[in-house]
Amino acid sequence: MYTVKIDGDKCLGCRLCAIVCEGLDVRSDVLAYVAEPDKLDNVKEAAAICPENAIKVIEEN
Repeated sequence: MYTVKIDGDKCLGCRLCAIVCEGLDVRSDVLAYVAEPDKLDNVKEAAAICPENAIKVIEEN
């Protein structure tokens, strides 16, 4: 399980994260968010491709 933090000041709303991880989406205000917490299997990959490093993933034990 992961805690995902998205920095709204850095997020460009490019949707790359949402393309890679189906648990993420971009709202109408052009900021990424966790839409489906149970579908974050690829969230680390999404964080890695974020051009602004706006996504932080914290693994929980």
